[in-house]
Amino acid sequence: MQPIQFFAARSEDGALLPGATVRVYSSGTTTLTALFSDPDATVALPNPTHADADARVFFYTKERRIDI
Repeated sequence: MQPIQFFAARSEDGALLPGATVRVYSSGTTTLTALFSDPDATVALPNPTHADADARVFFYTKERRIDI
């Protein structure tokens, strides 16, 4: 399981984007990948998911390579 920890959703000019919609794809495809809130992959998250009020995004995925 690959953890993706607390990256910040930002606009092209670098501004933080609280509540931003974040889509996570299997690398090189248009297929949304499964996201989880825990390293054991027992609690699924929606995909697309959303940045929190501080523009942070956190999830786990079984994919080795992803596109965000």
